[in-house]
Amino acid sequence: MINKLRKKFIVTAMLAVFGLLTAILLVINFVNFALVAEDADKVLQQIVDGGGQFGQQPPQMGQGAQPNEQSDGQTFEQGDRRPFGPNSPEIGQTTRFFTATFDESGNVVGVDMHLNAVTQEEAADWADSLKGGKGGWTRTYYRYTVWTDQAGTHVTVIDQSRELLPSYRVLIASLAGGAVGLAVTFLALLGISKAVVKPIEQSDRRQKQFVADASHELKNPITVIDTSRHVIELRDGESEESHAIGKEVGRLTQLVAGLDKLLLEEQSAPDKKEFDLSALTAEIASPYQRLFEQKGKTFEADVAQGLRYTGDPLKIGDLINIALDNALAYSQSQAALRLSKEGERLTLTVSNDAPEVPDGPMDSVFERFYRSETVKESGIEGNGLGLAVAKEIVAAHGGRIWATGENGRFVLRAEL
Repeated sequence: MINKLRKKFIVTAMLAVFGLLTAILLVINFVNFALVAEDADKVLQQIVDGGGQFGQQPPQMGQGAQPNEQSDGQTFEQGDRRPFGPNSPEIGQTTRFFTATFDESGNVVGVDMHLNAVTQEEAADWADSLKGGKGGWTRTYYRYTVWTDQAGTHVTVIDQSRELLPSYRVLIASLAGGAVGLAVTFLALLGISKAVVKPIEQSDRRQKQFVADASHELKNPITVIDTSRHVIELRDGESEESHAIGKEVGRLTQLVAGLDKLLLEEQSAPDKKEFDLSALTAEIASPYQRLFEQKGKTFEADVAQGLRYTGDPLKIGDLINIALDNALAYSQSQAALRLSKEGERLTLTVSNDAPEVPDGPMDSVFERFYRSETVKESGIEGNGLGLAVAKEIVAAHGGRIWATGENGRFVLRAEL
């Protein structure tokens, strides 16, 4: 149980960290690429405003060069090295692009080339494939826009591979950093999880030790009390008091047996082998038909044939008996057993009607010594250990067991 709890803690924490890192990396990289696209669109707009060219070229550096004033009112002095982005005075010299012009018939009438990666003919064919759109990314690294004026329809494509390179580097670095972060987190959780579950482990160990000690210490007094009862009955005859003592001794004996069974299931590993689960279930369920009838209750068994399972047949038999004993004791008028195959798993379902069963999960029934207030008030005898033992059996076989309330019925399912 402790190892499962530790694994669950690590998995939950890792999923939380993974979700957080994924969200952060998505936002960072989305914003990064969005900014590149925004800058590219600003450059395209400058070309469109210039009629297919950059409308204003910076003066040649040299004697008599004057400050360059951009259309947005910014003034760049000679030697100014600020990162201006798409508003840089050098943008016209550093942008690689071409603009293809089409007439009303859709024929290419000219291609203005400022790009060496493709030929003029390739640029014309490329632009022809884009003229039906409005703009966006093309061939991964290129940004384009389609615009019109009196001269016709124009397609302008700019090369953004250089501008995208830092973004891809950030993407790779962020993915690598995320992977390293997850690895470091996992290693840290391996150590932290020990400290987190240590109090639970200590509490569980103390509880098991208490159960073992209680079982051992109760056996001798129970034997003495029962022996004394028999002596009194032999000497003075049976009485109401001796019957009451015998009844309580019987309850204590069952409780000790339950404690021993629980400890045995927690400490022993199942002796697994393949067997016919359908035949075993039908064999165990058959006598219960008569037991339910004796109590004026109905019982139905629906067992799919030919289902084989690899496990400990003795322990699985105990599981079926526990489930049916529970249904026999707590049902009002009817109960049912069903064994079926669902996907790759075999599912044992035992249900019964019961008073005041709330709808929804009922995980508390698997706790040791748990008995609801309704059950206690009903006077039904029990020690609250049966389903705790059933849970240990299923866990030892790598399955899962759960209980729910469904429309006034208590439903116990074991998935093997």
